[in-house]
Amino acid sequence: MSASDSTIQPAALGWPGRAWRPYALALPALILLIAVIGYPLLTIVLRSLSEPEWGVQNYAWFFGAPVNLTVLRRTFTISAWVTLVCVVSAYP
Repeated sequence: MSASDSTIQPAALGWPGRAWRPYALALPALILLIAVIGYPLLTIVLRSLSEPEWGVQNYAWFFGAPVNLTVLRRTFTISAWVTLVCVVSAYP
């Protein structure tokens, strides 16, 4: 028998039909994640777009008021400084 006559077969990857098991183990965690994070986030977004009327008027009001922009700028400035201090202080 020559080398050209032999065929190399791939190794078996395990039991056939069991590839779904890792996903089945992760399914309860995924359901919990959707229930705890996804649903409230979706509710907040829909409520922000629908009260008092459907649309983006709430966002136009928020970004149109100068005091809100000042508060938003201060919030992001403080967040950036805190992040910088945490990164610098955590660096060994």
